[in-house]
Amino acid sequence: MYHRINIEPTIIFKCGEYVRAHPMGQRSHFNGTFEQQRAGLICQVENYRYYKGNYPILYPGNDGGIDFPLNGYVIDTKGMLSKGFYQPGYRCNMLACQKDYKADTIFFCGYNTDKNIVELLGWVPKKKLCTPENFRKKNTKLPMINGDLFTVKADSYFIETRELNTPESLIEPVKIIEPVKIINNDYRNYSQGKLF
Repeated sequence: MYHRINIEPTIIFKCGEYVRAHPMGQRSHFNGTFEQQRAGLICQVENYRYYKGNYPILYPGNDGGIDFPLNGYVIDTKGMLSKGFYQPGYRCNMLACQKDYKADTIFFCGYNTDKNIVELLGWVPKKKLCTPENFRKKNTKLPMINGDLFTVKADSYFIETRELNTPESLIEPVKIIEPVKIINNDYRNYSQGKLF
């Protein structure tokens, strides 16, 4: 259903090492666990590679919610942990405290930890996501597909996967230029130069 990318063990390791050295959240609250931050970074770099053809150069510090520009859009990738694959009725969410970050386009990815596969679920303009209809306050109970109730852990905006635009509709992805290079304990692709 969604575009799936097998994740190489080297990328999992390098993203983990990066997060240990440079914690990703830096929001003062709701920064996420190590596993959540690593999953977010894995989704971010694989989403970047899907569109740009190579891995990004990462810099320490808060990126202000901007992962990369693409064809006039400013992308913020949201990666979500899962033990299975996403289905059309599943929900994606963004923390309400991220509403005023500079990106105008939110791209959702799922990271299947059992299979080590990233699913590119799709994207939505932030102004379409951040509406009163999509807002849920902390401790709200949301019904899940299996009949269970999910408790919202922080004020957030939710959208169903079926409402997302397809990854292909953002722009035609490029062919992968070359495999990732491991240089000086980093996964920067120096042959492409500085990308930002």
